Amino acid sequence: GPYDKYGLLYSIYNYKWNTNAFQYHIMDTYTPLDNLRLTYGFKSMLQTTSGGAQANFPKLAHGSMTSAAAFLPNVNLVWRFLKHHELYFDVAETMRPYSVAAKGSYTSPWGVSTQALFNQNQSHLHPEKDWVYVVGYRYTSRQIVASLAGYHADISHRLMSASVGSLNNPVSTVIDTNKASMYGVDVSVNYYPYKWLGIFNSLSYNHMTYGAHVNACPLTGNCDLYGNTMTAYPSFIYKTGIDFHYHGFEANFYANYFSKRYYSLMNDTSVNPYWFTSAGASYDFGKLSVLKNLKVNFTVYNLLNQKYISQMGEYGFPVSGDYQSLQRGAVREFFGTVSA
Repeated sequence: GPYDKYGLLYSIYNYKWNTNAFQYHIMDTYTPLDNLRLTYGFKSMLQTTSGGAQANFPKLAHGSMTSAAAFLPNVNLVWRFLKHHELYFDVAETMRPYSVAAKGSYTSPWGVSTQALFNQNQSHLHPEKDWVYVVGYRYTSRQIVASLAGYHADISHRLMSASVGSLNNPVSTVIDTNKASMYGVDVSVNYYPYKWLGIFNSLSYNHMTYGAHVNACPLTGNCDLYGNTMTAYPSFIYKTGIDFHYHGFEANFYANYFSKRYYSLMNDTSVNPYWFTSAGASYDFGKLSVLKNLKVNFTVYNLLNQKYISQMGEYGFPVSGDYQSLQRGAVREFFGTVSA
């Protein structure tokens, strides 16, 4: 020590927040027919967060933000029209309270570069609210569990960080994108031909675009976001896998595909698509001499040693170009475990 002056616990900015949240939820279920169920209700939410950087740095934001919604409704209808077959519909309004994060954060009001920008945002920012609509079909039996769902979301006041300048000295502000639209489809089929074997497949498509003429670079010029695709969202995700278990032996293999993700707000740079695979096996010996529940496990993470970008935008997304930071995904790793 003294541990507050140097070493692992040294914190020059000393960020600290206090959050008070109140939520009220009421719901009811009405069953007019044995195979028809209607669930409805609403939620009220009030959340206030105050704090920020405690250190006396002029470029670090400190202050209070409140998110409030008195009536967030939700209605859900499920109709089991045949044995194993279900149709469902769901509509809900949701609110996302202001997130807490340090300077440079993608969605936090405290992520701006100066106290003056935070004070300016206090008066005109709004918490994000979304209307989400889902309609789908489910089939459930011993051998097959399948589903098909389509969804749409009207997004209001999603916050994002607009960063300009150099990587070492960016100037960031949080702007309100006003409105955005998202729609997509999810399909999944899980097949269990035998009790000891499971095969899984799912495919997702998502399309998310900005729907208002918003300037993404208010500090340097005019960069209209209208019609651009949201950053960091892959349009396609495919997942497949197989699980095998026989007595105490288990084995699995999984593969995921992620399509390209846009990196800049103006969609002039993107991150390449990639496949990610993993495999593992384990054996449970049960009781062995003085040991109980003896189990060995071996897993290979990133089986094909794929080179890919795992995370992006942790310090905001660039308006154009690629000067912000990216994080490479982990290389192939082997894990072995013995437990008892």
